Amino acid sequence: RYCDEVIYHIDGMPDRKFFAIGFRNNGGGYVLRSSVAKKCSTGDMTTLGPDGKMTDKVTGDKVIVFEGFMDFLSWITDVNQQTPQYDCCILNSVSNVAKALPWIMEHSSIAAFMDNDQAGRETLQKIMDCASEGAHDVCVYDMARLYEGYNDLNEKLSDELTSSNQSSINTKHHGTDTI
Repeated sequence: RYCDEVIYHIDGMPDRKFFAIGFRNNGGGYVLRSSVAKKCSTGDMTTLGPDGKMTDKVTGDKVIVFEGFMDFLSWITDVNQQTPQYDCCILNSVSNVAKALPWIMEHSSIAAFMDNDQAGRETLQKIMDCASEGAHDVCVYDMARLYEGYNDLNEKLSDELTSSNQSSINTKHHGTDTI
């Protein structure tokens, strides 16, 4: 629903094809991820409406902000829904926060899923500072507390899935059944 397979070439290597997962951004390009590369064809944020479609229009008073698209996809999977139900802003890079702030600040409630690292904390602080400077009340919620001890939401959910699968394997093969 949110990603495409992208086949691309790199300058100087015209005969070689590269493949990646592509997540579309507002600039008309893609954020690309593969086992060997993290690239952007066009560096920009992605804004989605509650229907999960890209839009630059604000459709409600709540927005969920993600540092990267893997966290957005993890959140969609974790809450077990096809569409976000709220406006969403995926920064795709913390360097896009200044560009995203005007759109984000059109909402009165902001749930921020930033990484638990220095760049994530600095980005959250920029959002909070901007919210406190506004003419109206804007509430910012730091959602990183939900995945404390992990770098981001995706890492936490991946770890839980791995642990759950390992537990199922152990139960299946090392149960208490007697022969």
